[in-house]
Amino acid sequence: MALEQDIANLIQSTDALTAVVDNKAQQLDSQMAAFDARIAKKEQDVDEFIQEAMPETRYVQDIFIGGSKDYFYPVWWRFPHNAAGGVS
Repeated sequence: MALEQDIANLIQSTDALTAVVDNKAQQLDSQMAAFDARIAKKEQDVDEFIQEAMPETRYVQDIFIGGSKDYFYPVWWRFPHNAAGGVS
Protein backbone atom coordinates (compact mmCIF):
# COMPACT_ATOMS: atom_id res chain seq x y z
CA MET A 1 0.00 0.00 0.00
CA ALA A 2 2.82 2.42 0.84
CA LEU A 3 4.53 1.72 -2.48
CA GLU A 4 1.35 2.51 -4.39
CA GLN A 5 0.96 5.75 -2.42
CA ASP A 6 4.60 6.70 -3.19
CA ILE A 7 4.04 6.04 -6.89
CA ALA A 8 0.87 8.15 -6.84
CA ASN A 9 2.75 10.98 -5.10
CA LEU A 10 5.57 10.69 -7.63
CA ILE A 11 3.11 10.91 -10.53
CA GLN A 12 1.41 13.92 -8.94
CA SER A 13 4.75 15.65 -8.40
CA THR A 14 5.81 14.88 -11.97
CA ASP A 15 2.57 16.34 -13.31
CA ALA A 16 3.07 19.50 -11.24
CA LEU A 17 6.66 19.84 -12.48
CA THR A 18 5.51 19.34 -16.06
CA ALA A 19 2.93 22.12 -15.61
CA VAL A 20 5.61 24.47 -14.24
CA VAL A 21 7.91 23.71 -17.17
CA ASP A 22 5.07 24.26 -19.66
CA ASN A 23 4.25 27.63 -18.06
CA LYS A 24 7.90 28.70 -18.20
CA ALA A 25 8.10 27.62 -21.86
CA GLN A 26 5.04 29.74 -22.65
CA GLN A 27 6.58 32.72 -20.84
CA LEU A 28 9.82 32.30 -22.79
CA ASP A 29 7.92 32.04 -26.05
CA SER A 30 6.04 35.26 -25.34
CA GLN A 31 9.26 37.07 -24.36
CA MET A 32 11.00 35.83 -27.50
CA ALA A 33 8.08 37.04 -29.62
CA ALA A 34 8.40 40.47 -27.99
CA PHE A 35 12.16 40.50 -28.66
CA ASP A 36 11.57 39.45 -32.27
CA ALA A 37 9.14 42.34 -32.71
CA ARG A 38 11.64 44.81 -31.20
CA ILE A 39 14.45 43.51 -33.43
CA ALA A 40 12.24 43.73 -36.53
CA LYS A 41 11.37 47.35 -35.61
CA LYS A 42 15.04 48.23 -35.12
CA GLU A 43 15.95 46.61 -38.45
CA GLN A 44 13.22 48.63 -40.15
CA ASP A 45 14.52 51.83 -38.48
CA VAL A 46 18.06 51.09 -39.65
CA ASP A 47 16.89 50.37 -43.20
CA GLU A 48 14.96 53.67 -43.27
CA PHE A 49 18.00 55.54 -41.93
CA ILE A 50 20.27 54.01 -44.55
CA GLN A 51 17.87 54.96 -47.33
CA GLU A 52 17.66 58.56 -46.09
CA ALA A 53 21.33 58.99 -45.14
CA MET A 54 23.53 61.05 -47.38
CA PRO A 55 27.03 59.69 -47.85
CA GLU A 56 29.88 62.00 -46.96
CA THR A 57 31.69 63.72 -49.77
CA ARG A 58 34.92 62.04 -50.71
CA TYR A 59 37.68 63.61 -52.72
CA VAL A 60 39.75 61.20 -54.75
CA GLN A 61 43.00 62.12 -56.39
CA ASP A 62 44.84 59.65 -58.57
CA ILE A 63 48.61 59.81 -58.42
CA PHE A 64 50.56 58.51 -61.39
CA ILE A 65 54.17 57.56 -60.82
CA GLY A 66 56.14 56.84 -63.96
CA GLY A 67 58.93 54.32 -64.29
CA SER A 68 59.45 50.68 -64.88
CA LYS A 69 57.22 48.20 -63.13
CA ASP A 70 60.23 45.93 -62.65
CA TYR A 71 61.98 48.30 -60.21
CA PHE A 72 61.06 49.81 -56.89
CA TYR A 73 61.40 53.56 -56.76
CA PRO A 74 61.39 55.61 -53.58
CA VAL A 75 58.36 57.86 -53.44
CA TRP A 76 58.00 60.93 -51.22
CA TRP A 77 54.87 62.92 -50.82
CA ARG A 78 53.33 65.39 -48.45
CA PHE A 79 49.67 65.68 -47.62
CA PRO A 80 48.18 69.03 -48.58
CA HIS A 81 47.70 71.61 -45.84
CA ASN A 82 44.33 71.38 -44.13
CA ALA A 83 43.91 75.02 -43.07
CA ALA A 84 40.17 75.16 -43.80
CA GLY A 85 39.49 71.68 -42.50
CA GLY A 86 39.92 70.61 -38.93
CA VAL A 87 42.77 69.83 -36.64
CA SER A 88 46.03 69.39 -38.48
